Amino acid sequence: MPQVVPSRERAHLLLAAIRVAAHRQGRPPTPAQAAELLDWTVEETLALLRGLGDGGIVQLHETPFEVRVEIRDHLRVEELPAEAEKAELQGEVDDFKRRSQKRREEIDRMFTSGESDQKRKQAVDDLAEEFEKFRRKGRRRPE
Repeated sequence: MPQVVPSRERAHLLLAAIRVAAHRQGRPPTPAQAAELLDWTVEETLALLRGLGDGGIVQLHETPFEVRVEIRDHLRVEELPAEAEKAELQGEVDDFKRRSQKRREEIDRMFTSGESDQKRKQAVDDLAEEFEKFRRKGRRRPE
């Protein structure tokens, strides 16, 4: 996945959310807590945090159970471009929509063509055939 570099404005918002959440809880917040304050999705927030982490602005503390984030160098935010991530995020969103649409079309094709009904009928026929073989074996009694 290409690295997302957030715009300066969004980076300032994210750092403010990190500060507020850290103040409220007395420890570094999770990306979900920062996302909740900003009404952003956790996925979007985490992608932006990773971009800020690569720039040395924040530090992500990842354990097997959780991820926490704290600010390292807030002054580097001013080095970020004013409108950086829009094109990159839009490309990611378009790619996701295209994959979702393709998946939906495939599912629709399966149901409208009757393919799923044919598969289900074939599975039932196979089970019935196996059951008949089993019943025939059960009637023979060893002597």
